[in-house]
Amino acid sequence: MKTQSGFTLMTVGEFESWIAAQHVTRNIQLIQEHHTWSPAYAQFNGSNHFSLQSGMKSYHLSIGYSDIAQNLTIFPDGQIMTGRSLNVAPAGCVGANSNGICIENIGNFDVGGDTMTEAQKTAIVRATAALLKK
Repeated sequence: MKTQSGFTLMTVGEFESWIAAQHVTRNIQLIQEHHTWSPAYAQFNGSNHFSLQSGMKSYHLSIGYSDIAQNLTIFPDGQIMTGRSLNVAPAGCVGANSNGICIENIGNFDVGGDTMTEAQKTAIVRATAALLKK
């Protein structure tokens, strides 16, 4: 695990241990899965996780959010980064935030966009399963 600018980057295995140890104080009833559209795979170079996450936070602050919108971000290489605290509702879906967790998956998965990597698919499934177990 590596922490920078208030975000922690981890492998999916590290995430599974990390989430099991977290103390979440709010009622979670749903998991929101989003894709970023921008940044897309073309902006990910394999080592700029923190830069992309900081850019998303800056954008979210510029449009009036109190923090980065998502609780977690999953990158094309399968690594997972923390965002907004799990004890704070995301700013992901109007009407579905108070009891939700938002996972932002880097990539433009609209028709004709990026083709999701196996590493990212695996991380999404395993992270979501770990959240459901929690």
